[in-house]
Amino acid sequence: MNLDATLLQTIDADFFDGAAQTKAQLKHTNGNVLRIRFAGREMRSAYKWANGFLDEHEVSLLATSLNENVALFKRGSRGPTTSWYFDWMVLHHYIWVPILEISNRVIDLMNRQAHRKTTGLLSRDDLGDAVCLRAVRADGTSFVASVSSLRDEQINLFPSEFNWEYHPLDKSFQRIRFLLDRGLYFEAVLVSQAALEGIVNLMFPADTKQQFFDGKEPKLETKYRFLRDFILSDTSREWLAQGAMRMYLDGGLKEIYDLRNHYAHDALEKRPNYIYDGSIMHATRRLLRPLTDGWENGLFQRQVSGLQALISEFEEFLKTRLNNNS
Repeated sequence: MNLDATLLQTIDADFFDGAAQTKAQLKHTNGNVLRIRFAGREMRSAYKWANGFLDEHEVSLLATSLNENVALFKRGSRGPTTSWYFDWMVLHHYIWVPILEISNRVIDLMNRQAHRKTTGLLSRDDLGDAVCLRAVRADGTSFVASVSSLRDEQINLFPSEFNWEYHPLDKSFQRIRFLLDRGLYFEAVLVSQAALEGIVNLMFPADTKQQFFDGKEPKLETKYRFLRDFILSDTSREWLAQGAMRMYLDGGLKEIYDLRNHYAHDALEKRPNYIYDGSIMHATRRLLRPLTDGWENGLFQRQVSGLQALISEFEEFLKTRLNNNS
């Protein structure tokens, strides 16, 4: 895919002509600006590129829309019409990926050459404050639109609406979201690993380790395995064997640990080439989504509370399992 990406000292003077409202919604309209031009013939490639970074809901939504367009216009194996890629109901679901990837690569390049002044990487949530699109039609007319986003700062809360007695995990999860929003992926992984290992360790208090592990600290993989087997050993716990809890115990926790090693140990010991890696960034966001998404976060915290309430049953499970293996 060939794109025209140019770093400019300022936005074109006439860019916001007739779009004052859109300009007012942006936080950053002065200083350096990255201009990326997508031609109609490039949109299919941009869509394919983005598909690898979208979540399951977005992939399913776009696939349904694409199939409807193909059927409506009898396109067969030719795929959707060019106009489908520019339909705003489709476009804003995928165009953020190439914009984010190209922008972060440029920022990374600038940071590696900067002297005592660096710029933070962008996250998807930043795009609503820093990015807008100008679509030019075949007849020469055009329109400007912002990339939809709702930042936490744009949500008004009154003191009576605050949850003053929030769960201790809330603070950790809020910190993770804060770090991800500012492109601090390594720091977000470290906080996430600490929070998740803390959840696991609550099921292995000192008395349990003394009774079943001779007072020694079992390996994390051993803890994951016992917890997973415990959850799957009784149908009454099926609600724990799904969603984020299942994902983390089935390998997500190890993936987070491996990401930590990628960020920390690799950087310190293997001295890799310090180039922005979009795949690592998106893997990080995928793994941490249950900790940062409001809906999934609520479900996961209920699972955590439910698991902790079963600690007595878990001890009986350990007694049975370890006695059978001895």
